[in-house]
Amino acid sequence: MTDHLCKHAVGVASMVLLMPSAFAFAQSGGTFDLSWNTIDGGGGTSTGGTFTLNGTAGQSDAGTLGGGTFILRGGYWVTGPSASNTCATAADCADLDGGGATDDVCTWWECVDSTCVSVAKAHPSDMGGALGDCALDTFCNLADALHALTCFAGNNSCDTINIDAGGALGACAPDGFCNLADALHALTCFAGNNTCACGPSPGIAPEPNVVGAVSLTAVADRSDVRPGEELTVRIYADVQSPERKRWVNVRAYQLNVGISGGRGGSLELVNIEIEERKDFVFGGAADAFNAFNVETGQMLSGLYDGHVEATGRVYLATFTYRVSNDARGTFVIDVIHDATPQSQTFLVGPSQTDEIEVEQTTPAVVRIASRPK
Repeated sequence: MTDHLCKHAVGVASMVLLMPSAFAFAQSGGTFDLSWNTIDGGGGTSTGGTFTLNGTAGQSDAGTLGGGTFILRGGYWVTGPSASNTCATAADCADLDGGGATDDVCTWWECVDSTCVSVAKAHPSDMGGALGDCALDTFCNLADALHALTCFAGNNSCDTINIDAGGALGACAPDGFCNLADALHALTCFAGNNTCACGPSPGIAPEPNVVGAVSLTAVADRSDVRPGEELTVRIYADVQSPERKRWVNVRAYQLNVGISGGRGGSLELVNIEIEERKDFVFGGAADAFNAFNVETGQMLSGLYDGHVEATGRVYLATFTYRVSNDARGTFVIDVIHDATPQSQTFLVGPSQTDEIEVEQTTPAVVRIASRPK
């Protein structure tokens, strides 16, 4: 048993011994005997072979309580990385179960001088203040959406564990990533339509509603490329929807593009952009937002408010690669779909719970023609 646990146990034992003198004395009379007793089952240390069991009886107040900047951790056995309220990052305070996401989307954490400090959030979507201020402002507004977009792009200066308002398609549970879902949570909350909440009556998001479907296609500017050259790959969506209608209402989308194949060398992603094209899905919309992360191969785009009616084939984004000098073989560039949450590709309709399904993806296949002369 560690020193701080030993001291803790001695303190509890002392408290139990002092409590009788503070409140009452053992009583007896006639055939009745009301003497002091203790419940000892399960206490102490038991050993056998290579196994050791440390047990404690009665731990009704176990758990963590927080209010303002104060934290109370109850129970005889306090576990987890912040057992002694020490930390190196905010994640040490917020993610005690090691799941990669904050344990409570309604608590904001900060590690100050190696000490965990928490603040209760008014809204799950409150991810920081205006102009990049990391401190909460008790509102869900544009500032929170921008925190999510900046974090997605890899430029966030605040603790990433706090930039998580919930999961994709309106799910209230945090997913451990800052992405399009968090921006939409903030914008939906600002509009007064958010179903997730903090306090005594936390909301439960409705089930996603499928409003349409698309097929995603990656198209390379050429099928043969030489080492040292640049390659442009554009991503398109072929729109489908229920009842065989060739349109669907789109508010936002997130793409993740990956590379496989090749017998050597690599295709290095050097740029992601949205070109000025008439077939751009949000072409002509004045209030579109975008974010790009070359390091992760991801991008997102959406509308702060409203939606557009997309028909036929629409353009989504352009990915540019540099072919390494030692590249050889055949490479496949495809939209990563139905993978881990970190690699999510998803499209959203007018409401954040409106799902536009990705029915299939068609990759671009590129052959390395020959080595440079």
